[in-house]
Amino acid sequence: MAIREGLEGIEVTVCVDGQALHEYNDDEFEAALGEVGAHQASKTVSKYVEAVTGKEFAIKTTVKSPYKMDCPTLSFNIKVDGNTVASPLLLKRDYGYTLGWEHVTSGIK
Repeated sequence: MAIREGLEGIEVTVCVDGQALHEYNDDEFEAALGEVGAHQASKTVSKYVEAVTGKEFAIKTTVKSPYKMDCPTLSFNIKVDGNTVASPLLLKRDYGYTLGWEHVTSGIK
């Protein structure tokens, strides 16, 4: 799962048949040029998984301890092949009551 330093407790996994796929480091990630690109690169974790022919996949987003939610909302932008397929939103009040949160994006067409 891709974990960015400073965001421990936030996990994103790609699953097939309910099982997380093996992730590989994306050594070819390219950020934009200049200050914007430097900022983007410092905030990005890029991984890839092997596609499984004929299988549907799901993207599981989890937020749990030790993550400390110090903002009213936390949003995710899930893209597949550059296209946004979901934008789940976690409200602080929901995270506070459940002490954990999970969103599964499935049925990607």
